[in-house]
Amino acid sequence: MEAPAILKRPFYISSLVGVLIVPGLSVSAGEEHWVLPADRALCLVENREAYLEQRRDVIVIIVDQCPLSDLLAGSGTGLLNFGGVSNVQTGAAAPEDGFDRVISYTADELRCLDMEHVRIEDGVAYLPRRVQC
Repeated sequence: MEAPAILKRPFYISSLVGVLIVPGLSVSAGEEHWVLPADRALCLVENREAYLEQRRDVIVIIVDQCPLSDLLAGSGTGLLNFGGVSNVQTGAAAPEDGFDRVISYTADELRCLDMEHVRIEDGVAYLPRRVQC
């Protein structure tokens, strides 16, 4: 069976690929900050040494577990539900509040992260996704 004539046109195929791929890229490319409740951001900065003790190149932080730096803390009590990378939840179903639940930094970035890098507005903290010393 032969493909329809419209699918043989290079312009149509490249346009279709652009529609399917480019919107996803533009959303993630514009995100410059992690968005957290202000108290969670303060906890993270105050406890960054505990996270650095993991001695990993990339440090994954479950925001709602701060100050616990162990990714598996609470797993024995059923408080964690790792249903997949994009579906990490703590406790009950995560509310639709717009806050990031899981964030990551390189060890070097986390060493440099301090409250001078954090912008707080109306109880919401904006942490840069990439921190420069």
